[in-house]
Amino acid sequence: MLLFGASGAGSARIDLSPGKGTNSPYDQAMSIEITEAMQASVSSATGVIDPFPTIKRNTLENRLNADAFPVLDVIRPRWNRRSIQLSDLVASPDAAANYEFLLDIAQPVANKSLITQHELKVHLAFNGIGVGIATYADLQSSGTKLRDLNRLIDSRANYNSNLWKGSGQHIDVAFMLPTSMFSGDSLADHVNSYTQYGTLGHLGFPPQAGAEEYALRERGTTPVPEPATMLLLGCGLVGLAGLGRKKFIK
Repeated sequence: MLLFGASGAGSARIDLSPGKGTNSPYDQAMSIEITEAMQASVSSATGVIDPFPTIKRNTLENRLNADAFPVLDVIRPRWNRRSIQLSDLVASPDAAANYEFLLDIAQPVANKSLITQHELKVHLAFNGIGVGIATYADLQSSGTKLRDLNRLIDSRANYNSNLWKGSGQHIDVAFMLPTSMFSGDSLADHVNSYTQYGTLGHLGFPPQAGAEEYALRERGTTPVPEPATMLLLGCGLVGLAGLGRKKFIK
């Protein structure tokens, strides 16, 4: 389940995802709860994804992909490569003209399956700068901020690991950014992202010792999407149409 909404006191939470396949366009980006057809091509067990940071911590966890280690709550340095360049990004087979970031959620089942995301920021840094990013402060002062979950309003997203159970066996969510957002940038530039999960001001659902892992689809494994999947995403892509290249300097 994927929910987006304002996280201020007393504000309404909007449920835009009653189950698998729901897509949510929001401020130049789109998040998709993986469908059965999509899952067949991206499941972790198939070896067709390239994982970058895995994070694991109770109550509140933070993630930053950078070559420095340890950085925030990132774990498993040998299993993950953390430095990502623009040339590594893969266009989604399910949403035309969008780069795809995959998320695998591993939380307990039943009533502890929900987890809340409060932060998701994506920065682009020149190659010479990107290799030196080692802290969140470095990220904030480096390069161009392309996307911020809280740019328009203090927001949050809730995910439900009950929909796709099993760590390392299924991908839960595909997060999309328009390829036009990176137009004119060097393929050697670094893509750095920061995300935070947990409870802030008693809002949201905390991590329960499970691990959250981000990944890219490996090149050469992109399948042709099924017609039903393309139809499902149609409304979401209309919401993103016409968005030009917008970059926000931090």
